[in-house]
Amino acid sequence: SAQWFTDPVTVAIIAAASPLCGGLVELVFEGRRLGRGFWIGLAFALVGGAVATGGVMVGGFGIGAALALGSCFLFAWGSWATVKDFPDLTPIGRTTITLGGGLVFTGTLFGVAWGLGWVAAPQQVMTPGTIGPLLVYAIGGMALSQFLWIGAVARLGVAVASFHINVAPFYVMLILVTLGEAWSWPQAIGAAIVALGVVLAQR
Repeated sequence: SAQWFTDPVTVAIIAAASPLCGGLVELVFEGRRLGRGFWIGLAFALVGGAVATGGVMVGGFGIGAALALGSCFLFAWGSWATVKDFPDLTPIGRTTITLGGGLVFTGTLFGVAWGLGWVAAPQQVMTPGTIGPLLVYAIGGMALSQFLWIGAVARLGVAVASFHINVAPFYVMLILVTLGEAWSWPQAIGAAIVALGVVLAQR
C-alpha cells in the first residue's frame, strides 16, 4: 500500500528507520537502556540508508509514507512479540504461526474487499509464466527470509537485527549486477556506512 501511494524509493528510505522502530520497541516494552553505541550506530544506519537510496522522497511525506512508517513499527513489534510470547517454539514454528496468521488476515481482508466490489480477483495467477516468480517470492522472499529474520531477532534482539535491514539496497544491487546491471557506488558506500553502524551497535 505504501508503494502504491508513493514510490519504491520513498518506501526504501523510510524503511531505513527500522532500527529506530526496533529500538523504541525494546525501550518501551522491555525498559531496556540503549547505550551510546546503539545511538551512534543508529545515526550511521540512517545516514547509510539515505545514501544508498538517494535520499530523496519523490512522493513526499503523505499517506503512503505514513503507511510505510507504520509498517516498520508493526513489523518490529510483531517480531519482538513473536519471540517473547513463544519462547518454546523453534524459529520454524514461529515462522509458521506468523506467516499463517498473515495468510488468514490478508485472505479475509481480500475476501471482504472482493465481496464489496472494492477489488477485482487477480487474473491469470497460476500460469507457467507466473508460477516461477510467485514461488520465488513466496518461498525466498517470504518464508525463508521470515525464518532467518525470526532467528536473528531471537539472537540479537529486534533493535540490532533491524540494523541489517538497511543493507538491503546493497544486496539488491549485487543481485542486479549479476543480472547485468551497473555497479552503484552510492549503494556500496551506503552499505559500508550501515555496516559500520551495525558493528558499533552490536558492541
